[in-house]
Amino acid sequence: MKVKSNEFLFPFIVQDIKRLNEKHGKSLELKFIKFNEEFGEMCAEYLKFKGFKKGEYDKNHLIEEQADTFQCLISIFNDIEKETGISIIDDVLPKILEKNIKWESQI
Repeated sequence: MKVKSNEFLFPFIVQDIKRLNEKHGKSLELKFIKFNEEFGEMCAEYLKFKGFKKGEYDKNHLIEEQADTFQCLISIFNDIEKETGISIIDDVLPKILEKNIKWESQI
């Protein structure tokens, strides 16, 4: 399936990760561990960017780590959806919009 616009990219990515989840078969618990690993790697590269961590900052590496982290998170959400019926698209995203309104009212 070819994506023609970034407007539809998020739902496409969610569905594509769902498809890959079916093939992969790792447990949700292992995905939590993998997410934490990827999140730590993303944070480490960002801290290089900010100068809080030694080493040379690499923009492409940060993008790669952001993609890995996001991919792991969506994979976890897909597994939770499969187990509980709570949909990222239909349930979680509208709740985020609701929480954004509340957040904005507190700013």
